[in-house]
Amino acid sequence: MADSTGDNHKDRPRACAYCNRSKTKCSLSSGPGTGSCQRCTRLKRPCSMPEQNERRRRGPSTRVGQLEEKLDGIMSLLSASQGLQQLATPTLSNSSTPPTFGLPLESLQNPPPPVSRSARYAPRAGSFEVVPGFQVTGDEAERFLNLYRSEYSPKFPFVPISPEVAPDELFQSRPFLFRVIIQIIAPQTAETQREVAQWVRQHVSHHVLVVQERRLELLQGLLLYIGWANHFNFCIDYGGTALFQLLVGMALEAGLGKPGRPRTNTPNHLLDEARRVKGFKARRPHTLEDMRAMLGVFYLNSLATSLFYHMPMCPYSAYLRTCRQAIESTAEFESDRFLSILVQMLHVGCRTHYTFPNPEMDGSEPVEFTGASHMVLTSVKRELEALRKETPPEIRASCMFDLCYKGILVRLYEPVIYMNPTSAFADGAAWRSEALWFCLEAAKSYLVAYLNNPAEQIPYLPCQVFSYFSFTLITVTRLLFLNDSDWNQAEARKAMDFVTLARQLSDHLSRGGQAEAAGARKIRYIEDGYSFLGMSAEKMRWIGSWYLSKQGPADEVQRHQQQPHLPTRG
Repeated sequence: MADSTGDNHKDRPRACAYCNRSKTKCSLSSGPGTGSCQRCTRLKRPCSMPEQNERRRRGPSTRVGQLEEKLDGIMSLLSASQGLQQLATPTLSNSSTPPTFGLPLESLQNPPPPVSRSARYAPRAGSFEVVPGFQVTGDEAERFLNLYRSEYSPKFPFVPISPEVAPDELFQSRPFLFRVIIQIIAPQTAETQREVAQWVRQHVSHHVLVVQERRLELLQGLLLYIGWANHFNFCIDYGGTALFQLLVGMALEAGLGKPGRPRTNTPNHLLDEARRVKGFKARRPHTLEDMRAMLGVFYLNSLATSLFYHMPMCPYSAYLRTCRQAIESTAEFESDRFLSILVQMLHVGCRTHYTFPNPEMDGSEPVEFTGASHMVLTSVKRELEALRKETPPEIRASCMFDLCYKGILVRLYEPVIYMNPTSAFADGAAWRSEALWFCLEAAKSYLVAYLNNPAEQIPYLPCQVFSYFSFTLITVTRLLFLNDSDWNQAEARKAMDFVTLARQLSDHLSRGGQAEAAGARKIRYIEDGYSFLGMSAEKMRWIGSWYLSKQGPADEVQRHQQQPHLPTRG
């Protein structure tokens, strides 16, 4: 009898059916079927035992077997995924045979044995394979990585690399980031650059959308790829918008836009309890690398949105301000201070994006220039000037700071072009004329600053410089052809000899292209094998001719009476 009771107690479930479903402790007052547990008695619920199932009995050997089955399934999935990745990556060869992107049926039925991550990415015979068909030696990789640290990262400081990290270490720990850095600097043919661009898109799409990985290096690599790519010319090309949307989505999916926090121990915290039941892990505290990456996403997104209106803008939240302050106060890298200034300036300058909508982009009615408009512009400009005065002298004297600061000033006053003249108050017309003139002066100042930048440095400027350059050119042409009661078109054309300025810019871009061709670095090609700087020089000559063709005979005579050249050094 005692043995029978002991067996019944051994086979008795640990909890009744209701407590078992609720994942709560079940306190049985007696044996099964003889009464209700304390929880069911208190809630006045029927208390019953769950049905016995032999499959639910777990012994030591059964548990080990289940774990082995799970491990076998995981290894099979990993093997199949590796086979898909290898077959989905196009080969960068000159063969006319098109690459195969499908996965044969036999590879799914007989998956290859798993290969370790370190073995897959190990350098072969002292060289590093960036993508299939494109390799660099160990010495070249070290030189390119040092160039990135010294000349590239300080200008776009959102993904710094420590001097203590060797190329092989970066290649094994963060292979995608390593490949992106090398392709930014290493010399490549136009065909190789097109194939690298295709490989980057396929690699990111597979790992982010198919495998659903959330590794930081994928976000960092895509951030650099967009920041130094040719397709950032958003004013005429929408090809990069999909990558931008993916970049923003990756940052938000990784939870970088909100603070990481440990799971609370409060029993009544509904969100934590739901995450625990679903098996989700608590968000870990973000590192400085996480914060820099998120600020880089905010910076690129705000830049593209405020200049070219291609996507919604990421808000500058209180947490992003905390990230910026933490990076600035820690100062782990010398470029962290410049990072903080870039984010602050763009955040302040983007206020006009929210305040003054562009009727050409959102279909809204043009607004009138009022006293409130004048106050907003004056307040934002004053805040930008205060930020400039607080900037350390060594940063303020740099060409990158000067170009970014003046580009933001152009963006600040550009919305005035689309505003209607107003007669509601006496000073309205004068204030709007003043704002339009400030916009023209800021645009002229930016283009002259671009000319002051040494030609040999032009090939190695990041995306924000070319974006402000394109935006400033568009704004200048609008101002010089603006017919408005608050604007004197003749005086504007007299103040800016655009034909001469366009010719100087074209020559400057040509010299930059020659310096790029003479250097042992990447020449950025675009369509039909033309270099990016060479095509830009031709476009500037065409813009100058187009502007000249729109002028009348009186304008031509007046232009010849002006000074032939603008100052380019000072």
